[in-house]
Amino acid sequence: MRHTSRTVDRPTVVAAAVAILLVVGGLLVVTSSGEPKPLDPTTPEGVVQRYAAAVLDGDYVTALELSTRDAGTCHGADAPAERRRVVLRDTSVRGDTATVTVRIVTGEGPFGSEWESEERIVLVTEDGMWLVDIAPWQLSVCR
Repeated sequence: MRHTSRTVDRPTVVAAAVAILLVVGGLLVVTSSGEPKPLDPTTPEGVVQRYAAAVLDGDYVTALELSTRDAGTCHGADAPAERRRVVLRDTSVRGDTATVTVRIVTGEGPFGSEWESEERIVLVTEDGMWLVDIAPWQLSVCR
């Protein structure tokens, strides 16, 4: 009886391992991309995140609760709903005023009509809470 031993072809094993890692990595990317992580709701960024989400969802009651009494310029509330994304860019805080810079991406992706603009949202503190005082037209609501 003849006993033969099999040798492992290292390049094949390495290629299989790389393929498995790519598949697992791809699955992690697909399953982890979803809703953004909620920011601290007591910070200017957290207020803007909640405000923008409320406006984009058509929840104007919540958006107005996160706004000052003087806010609400009626530019965008009655506009037809367009697909929008809001991306945090920068925050500047000076005393009781904060400016949150965001990028607003409007339109349909991939390869659809899509445009973006950089906008500033001004917040002030009232009774110890940050509230939106000035919002760009794409995120404005009527009081």
